[in-house]
Amino acid sequence: MFQGTDSKVVWIELAKAILVGIAILLLTTFAWEILLAVNSRVLTSMPIAGLGAILYGIFLWLLLRPNWITRPLSFPSKLTRSDWKIVFTGLLGCIALMFFLAAIWPYKLVAPQRPALVTFQLQLSFAIVGPGLAALVEEIAFRGVVQPRLESALGVSLGILTCSFLFMLAHVANAEFSIQAPFYFVTSIYFGIVAWRTNSLCVPIVGHVALNVLGNSVALYAGPIDSGNWDTSIAWVTGIVSAALLVVFAWLLWRDHLLQEA
Repeated sequence: MFQGTDSKVVWIELAKAILVGIAILLLTTFAWEILLAVNSRVLTSMPIAGLGAILYGIFLWLLLRPNWITRPLSFPSKLTRSDWKIVFTGLLGCIALMFFLAAIWPYKLVAPQRPALVTFQLQLSFAIVGPGLAALVEEIAFRGVVQPRLESALGVSLGILTCSFLFMLAHVANAEFSIQAPFYFVTSIYFGIVAWRTNSLCVPIVGHVALNVLGNSVALYAGPIDSGNWDTSIAWVTGIVSAALLVVFAWLLWRDHLLQEA
């Protein structure tokens, strides 16, 4: 992106990345505060949840304006069998990691207590609408705006790692959720690699939505991790499965890289 451009353009593009990073940090922190308030029954009405959705919508509209997103939103025209293996292996590894970390590091606020979600609309908002909208906005912001500019300035590997660090910060700004930091960092690396490899936002968006909806739906209907509704006896099994899948994911990437160099 920055090849053959003067330093002024480079700094403008990096400023865009920083601006979007700060904005999504503030927006995500606000969303977590809404979740905390609903959980504590300070807020139980739809207008507050609707305000969060409106703010996400406005931010999404701003990102979709010209010269911000540098990766296409359309589905990649061609994905090889190797691409699909990498995508699904990494996604399954992230799902297993989510349940493993939740089981070995119990934290009280996984989801709002079910009695607080007295309406179907709030349940739907927490399980599907909120996670889906958040995933869409986050992927467009981080993988569509921030990461490509960091890749151009720092190189692909360091750009993905730096973007993932920012992604993690945006999700652990509230101390209640800081225990999930490893999960956010690893999954962001995965989504960053998928976005870079496919040169598309469509695949990471679908994966992110699926991960969010699955995690929130399970948390909603099973209750908080420490509620006694969870059987943690298989925690280490999911940990081993997660580690194995992520190792295979890394190996597939490395093998494909060697094949392309050959």
